[in-house]
Amino acid sequence: GDIPGVELLRRQLDETSLEYYEAFIREQGDGNPQLRRSLARAYFRVGQIHIGAGESEAAYLAYEKAVGLQEEVLSQATNDTVLVGELATSLFSLSSLAFERGNETAGLELQQRSLKLRTLRLDGSPNDEVQLCGVAGCYNRIGLYYIGRRDRESALEQLQQAEQLWERVLGQSPKNVEAKLGLAVTLNRTAMAWGFDQQRTQAIQLDQEAATILESLVAEYPLVNGF
Repeated sequence: GDIPGVELLRRQLDETSLEYYEAFIREQGDGNPQLRRSLARAYFRVGQIHIGAGESEAAYLAYEKAVGLQEEVLSQATNDTVLVGELATSLFSLSSLAFERGNETAGLELQQRSLKLRTLRLDGSPNDEVQLCGVAGCYNRIGLYYIGRRDRESALEQLQQAEQLWERVLGQSPKNVEAKLGLAVTLNRTAMAWGFDQQRTQAIQLDQEAATILESLVAEYPLVNGF
């Protein structure tokens, strides 16, 4: 585990960074996009710290600030692919918390915006495994949304997209842990979708495939146990 006090120190450092950037922007005006970009990154880090501490409401507000700043800067630098990726990540994180709050409509809209941006980045680097995993993660989460609404057809459409992307990553890097875990989750959710229509044979087969992947990961990487 973390050394006692390290998490508190991280929080204090990031909150100090926020105060510094906000004060500097007030003094210099808000015309410096690099400062606003740095402030957005600081808000995102603070959001992550709040998540780690189980403070989802504070995390939501921090991610919301990050998204707003990133969108402002991106409106003036539309070709900045790094910033596009950062905004996509912030939107994904904000979406997850919106779903957690029970705001399904906002969660879906944010997730779809993240997917659009991540797909845009993937178009420029079609074999980039980080981008492939990011897009697959969006499809996976949207699939879960449709499972919650018991819309089997829409859920399967999203999850099939996710499965194909995980498979692409594993075709390039068979030992990619993120892709293996992602594929196992996608197969499990696909089994849930099939279960709506009492397709038990199909659901059981998919669950078994997911379990096999997880068992292989636990055997190869013992720390994965508990996923």
